[in-house]
Amino acid sequence: MTYRRIVEWPDKRLSLTSSRATSSDSQVFEDLKDTFRVSGGYGLSAPQIGFSIRAIVVNVQSLGAGDEQELLMINPVIVERSGTSFFEEACFSMPGMSLKISRDHKVKVLWEDIDGTMSEKEFTGYASACMQHEIDHLDGNLMIDRLSQLRKSMIMKKINKRNLKSSKASGPSKEEVSKRKAAATKKKLRSTRKKSKKTN
Repeated sequence: MTYRRIVEWPDKRLSLTSSRATSSDSQVFEDLKDTFRVSGGYGLSAPQIGFSIRAIVVNVQSLGAGDEQELLMINPVIVERSGTSFFEEACFSMPGMSLKISRDHKVKVLWEDIDGTMSEKEFTGYASACMQHEIDHLDGNLMIDRLSQLRKSMIMKKINKRNLKSSKASGPSKEEVSKRKAAATKKKLRSTRKKSKKTN
């Protein structure tokens, strides 16, 4: 079993458009499933574990949309859309954040399995939102990218303020500590040199 650390926003890898997955990506598929088993949740995409290929894994059983607890979908494509609904969404790549997002209420998805067999299925409600959320990852889009520019900028301000408070509470960074030590060492050297000159 290989568990991969989940890539978190604002890592630039999450903004890349994924390339078509092939049979040579079989190890990535296994790593994706292994990481999903450990992380839980409703779905996970290959870009979230650091691989820009078009593959997702979802738990359609928990979404009430099928029997599979672990459905690997390779090169998934939304071929039909209808209706609009708002859904409260969370994301492993944006921990601690929950956003209300407008999505298509019903989608039809076409995908391949590990053997290259094509499948097609309709998903409605939250299952539809989950499919759109994971497929968005393959196109380099996060749920925050679905917001208006105004809402996005407001959330960004909150995140920056929270990060600033967090960094102050946790004390100086390793880099800051190193800089302070280097400055203190230089100060000591200057002081030693001055004393040496006076003695001589």
